[in-house]
Amino acid sequence: MPHTPSLKPYAPRLTPYGLLLLLAACARAPDATIPAPAISLAGVWDARFTLDSQLVSGTNDPVLRWRRAPDTAQALGTVEIEPSEDAADTTQGAPRRLKARMSVDFAAMLGRPMSCYEPGRREIEVERGGQGQGIAIAFTPDVADCGFGGVARWRDDTVRGIWSETSFVGPSAVGKFELVRRGS
Repeated sequence: MPHTPSLKPYAPRLTPYGLLLLLAACARAPDATIPAPAISLAGVWDARFTLDSQLVSGTNDPVLRWRRAPDTAQALGTVEIEPSEDAADTTQGAPRRLKARMSVDFAAMLGRPMSCYEPGRREIEVERGGQGQGIAIAFTPDVADCGFGGVARWRDDTVRGIWSETSFVGPSAVGKFELVRRGS
């Protein structure tokens, strides 16, 4: 006689652990499109830039090579960012232009001036990434073949990240930076 499978209905037992898994699987996923709240960069920030390495040529060798900088290579100064018209300087998504005054002298750290950067009044461009913690800052946003900017994590009144100076041949100097809002 051939074997026929049982057509009896199957009723699984639902354990408390199984119920928890079922609820978790059916729960609504968090909405990733909810923008991070607007946060203002307005204020005076103490700035510290350190140099990790830069492209240099030797005295008898015109080829550019990366050279590690001494641990003491740094530039200190201030960045003063004016409040913007709508008080919300940065929201997730589109880049925003902010008026700023930068007083940082890079000559001692780099052995030359920072290309396309002049201390004083300027516009900087800021863009926040996902979850509101990542931030990109273009300190010289309107230059095509040189300039300088960075990407960082922004937490409370501190912005920490990496910066680079670019040229028509690519990055020419890289390092770390930290901005700390005064009064924090």
